[in-house]
Amino acid sequence: MGSPEPKDNHRSQSPTKVTPGTFKIARSAGRLRDEGEPELFPRLSAWLRKPWTIIGSVTLVILIGILVGVMAWQSSRVGDGVEKSALGVSGEAAVDGEMGVDVFPMDVARGFLEAENLEERLRWTRLPDLVGELIGGGEVAAELGAYPIGFRGLRFMTRARAGSMEYHLFHVIMEEDGGSRLIAVVETSEGRRVDWETFVRYQPVGWDEILSQGTGGEVVPVRAFVSASDYYNYEYADGEKWSCYEIISPDIEGRLFGYAARDSEFDESLRHYLEARRGADGRALQQRVILKIRGEEEGVGRVNRQVEIADLEQYGWVRDGDDIEPVPDWRVAGDEEELFGGEVEVDE
Repeated sequence: MGSPEPKDNHRSQSPTKVTPGTFKIARSAGRLRDEGEPELFPRLSAWLRKPWTIIGSVTLVILIGILVGVMAWQSSRVGDGVEKSALGVSGEAAVDGEMGVDVFPMDVARGFLEAENLEERLRWTRLPDLVGELIGGGEVAAELGAYPIGFRGLRFMTRARAGSMEYHLFHVIMEEDGGSRLIAVVETSEGRRVDWETFVRYQPVGWDEILSQGTGGEVVPVRAFVSASDYYNYEYADGEKWSCYEIISPDIEGRLFGYAARDSEFDESLRHYLEARRGADGRALQQRVILKIRGEEEGVGRVNRQVEIADLEQYGWVRDGDDIEPVPDWRVAGDEEELFGGEVEVDE
């Protein structure tokens, strides 16, 4: 008896005639699907085949790409530690451009620093007529009056507001010694401008004169950092009569002690302001203010270095004025307030 022939498990098939539309892609299995087989997701398949779906998807991808590019570009303009070569604003931009609120604050700061002459710098400056007179009168150090001002880069600090004012704060890293100075770009009725007084830490009577000669009994404004203190001695030994504050400035060595009449209106305001801005560990932080002080006629450069605080002119170093573009009422804060950023640091 002969052995049975092995079964042929491979049935012969006649070739299939391929015509347009005979096969479709079976998305779930990755194979060709016969026309007669049911689709796994018929509604989805039909929706994906519509022309407007394809066009809409492509458009969405393009829009997302554009949005990501714009966000990256803006981040590079206001990022921390921007190098000098990363951005540039030419002198022509200052002269010919429309310097309204659409100009980036960092570009305004750069235009001010990179100006090639006084006329160009004043185009980027708040209160240009007044500043022009002060510069012409020699009220600025040679380094700060150079054209252009040598600097290594800009570091964004924060955006702040004081009363109806709003401004952006930057540290400019100076080329000569690597120290830093503060630049405030202010929202004015003429557009964004640099506050020159803040940059040069301007005050009518300099610290050298105050320390050596006093103020002659007159009240003079000073830009300084202030914090609460408790040093009561000499003629200001009565802590019930005086409130003590520590005063420091990048333009003097060491510190001064200022004394305000306790419970006066500005003393209560200043104590509340400082108390609300203590560090996370509870320590007192130095805050920028413009104080009006009175020193002894023979100077305050003695060991105790004490002055009377006659008044508080301004929170922050940016002086309010008629040229300021008011912040809308719903955004106004009573005191200088950081909208974002960290603790205030003392300029080097």
